[in-house]
Amino acid sequence: MSTLTENIIVNSSAIHNAVYQHVTNELSITFKSGLTYEYYNVPSHIFERLRTSRSKGKFINAHVLRRYNFKKIV
Repeated sequence: MSTLTENIIVNSSAIHNAVYQHVTNELSITFKSGLTYEYYNVPSHIFERLRTSRSKGKFINAHVLRRYNFKKIV
């Protein structure tokens, strides 16, 4: 791991980008609507699988949403 924070631009109709904080295991997802949600205690292997998944939206729906505590960032 070369950095403590990783940002990926997502090729998705609903998701703009995802940022992962390795030290705190926080995953922030910004949707094309402009809303950002921060998910807590997300293991790094989930972020790695997100990064390599063919469909980011399907992966997030199946493996992140409703599985981790989160808050909406305003």
